[in-house]
Amino acid sequence: MTEDRGRNIQAGTVTLDTSDWERTPPAVKEAFAQSLTRCDGLTQVALRFRTIERLKLFTAFARMRPRLERSVVFVVDTPIPRHFKIASGLQRQGWSVVLLHRGPLPSDQRRFFSEALQYLDREECLVLACLFSPVVYHVFSSWNFEVAELFMVARPGKIVFESYDVLGGALQPVIERSNTQIPVEKFCFESADAVCSRNLQVRYARRTLGYKLPKRVLFFPDYCWNLNEQLCTRLPKRTDGVHLVYVGGCGSVYFNAERQKAGPNSKVCIEEITSRGLHYHIYPFIPNGDAVETAHPEYAELARRNPMFHLHSCLSPAEVLREISQYHMGVFVSARGSLVEGDSFYRPEYFKLFTANKVFDYLDAGLPALVGAGRLIDWLMDRTGAVELSYLDSLPQALDVLANPKRLALLATNADAARVMYGVERQALRLTKFYQVVGSQAAR
Repeated sequence: MTEDRGRNIQAGTVTLDTSDWERTPPAVKEAFAQSLTRCDGLTQVALRFRTIERLKLFTAFARMRPRLERSVVFVVDTPIPRHFKIASGLQRQGWSVVLLHRGPLPSDQRRFFSEALQYLDREECLVLACLFSPVVYHVFSSWNFEVAELFMVARPGKIVFESYDVLGGALQPVIERSNTQIPVEKFCFESADAVCSRNLQVRYARRTLGYKLPKRVLFFPDYCWNLNEQLCTRLPKRTDGVHLVYVGGCGSVYFNAERQKAGPNSKVCIEEITSRGLHYHIYPFIPNGDAVETAHPEYAELARRNPMFHLHSCLSPAEVLREISQYHMGVFVSARGSLVEGDSFYRPEYFKLFTANKVFDYLDAGLPALVGAGRLIDWLMDRTGAVELSYLDSLPQALDVLANPKRLALLATNADAARVMYGVERQALRLTKFYQVVGSQAAR
């Protein structure tokens, strides 16, 4: 029956526009909307709706169907740990999460989604989205908003929009002027039914740049996995000295190397730590899969010359958490000057209002941390009792904590408690309530 219906639709030539839809009797509209299921024939017809008017017509059918309770569709370009982590929390709260993704999905992360479908372009993504009837579509974007833009225009349902790094107001003026994505990001923020944000940069965009955000905005950092399986796979602590670790992006070891703008991945920080006889490990994030020596030759050379500095290969999120559990403390410190002056890429406001997933990774691995990176992230971590607040200029004094076993043990105990407090399963309750409120509100 389904196959025949699909063939019949494809066999004929039908031209529809919005006036046809407006003249259609309500009973027929409802019947057609109910028949819009995951049928190959209907999908192929919809994929021919390449004009925006025809896509709007198709999404109008999708909007008419009743929403499936406790369900959400994630729309992403490239799946990253944030998506997996949030899906894990929602799953543990009894929600169904469908993933629509363009980039590859690691096989070990598939378990967090009830269904995962890969799309080729934004039109296909929209069509696939219309095959589901979630409470909301959570549309994630990062530096590219072509998919999000189409969702805002066609509107298959209620949309929660999220930009990983809010570009508006974050980039230095000379870079901002040449970035064509910022106006599109602004359009998405102002068109969404609600906004979810991993940092507070969106508040700066609203207060200073005049963005007209929707009424509902949720601050939802990366949080911790807090999975029992992580406790079972932790490695024994190293006993051949004291080991510190940094996980994240690297760039060049000499980038912003001057002391007033150095960060945890800089030559200044590396030498500050290793000169005290402490081991320092870096696990870089390498998005294109290159070997670490190819991606970061300057770091590789520094590791060859400094026996206390250890550069590791890029690992999966699960592998990283297991590996760093053997060390004694995580590091995420910067120079105070960067908070005042910014750097060659970001404005100083960015450093005050951003968060980083790496500090939550440290807690997941049972590590206390040295943290000094901006007002928001310092506050989030300081309230756990699992960190020593320190900036680069006070790093020597902060490292003295490693010589105090009792203090270090207390910080480690607090890190495990913080992992529970910031566990994504617990925090996902806020997100589910947010979804339900957005799903029930009138359309913008």
